[in-house]
Amino acid sequence: MDKETKELLSKLQCNEIETVIFKEIQHVAAYANTRDDYARVARGLHLLSKTCEKGQLDARRLAAKILRDNPRKPAYREEIEHYEY
Repeated sequence: MDKETKELLSKLQCNEIETVIFKEIQHVAAYANTRDDYARVARGLHLLSKTCEKGQLDARRLAAKILRDNPRKPAYREEIEHYEY
């Protein structure tokens, strides 16, 4: 999100947006079994990292948790590492 957009959004709106995206990523990640699913999670993490203030930190933490919970899924790691958080 660019600076102007962030300024327009109130903190409450930012928190709501981050919460919705975070929960959606967690839901998709819980059932991810294909590379398409992994890519969807990675895109969600990227979107989360571009939201308001704490989005980038949340995206990093969630990416680390997903990778830690799925050590035997190298395709997951590849998809998540396509983006910077």
